[in-house]
Amino acid sequence: MASGKRVLCAIDGSEGSEQAFRFAAEKLATGPGDSLILFQAVTALDEYDDVVGLHILTEQQRDIMQSRLNSERIESLEKLREGLKVDSEIVVIPGDPRTVIPEYVASHPVDVVVVGTRGLNKLQTIFMGSVSSHLVQNCTVPVVIVPPRPKK
Repeated sequence: MASGKRVLCAIDGSEGSEQAFRFAAEKLATGPGDSLILFQAVTALDEYDDVVGLHILTEQQRDIMQSRLNSERIESLEKLREGLKVDSEIVVIPGDPRTVIPEYVASHPVDVVVVGTRGLNKLQTIFMGSVSSHLVQNCTVPVVIVPPRPKK
């Protein structure tokens, strides 16, 4: 097992998570023994039941669809980790990142969590919530929030 820092970087495909990934890879997980956990919380298909009509699918069909969705995420994270200079691992878990990230951190060796922001204004944050704020309040390790790039 690595003896350096274990950095979990939450990835969701947004520009903010790209910034977080770059920061984690270039500034935090850089030393001998460090490792980078590329973590993605994938929306569980159950959360789409009423919206998309998934209620007509059998449990087996849902499991197959969820598995495909998870596989697509894993493939995209595999591409992202190409060229990393430290050990890395990919973790894809169905669920809300506000729930699954703190649960993962509580049960796995993680030293720091790195997340990006969506750059929401105060009103948007009130209605949509902030994953990063929730993680700061609920993770048992430090959380680094990487701001969005300045707009030109």
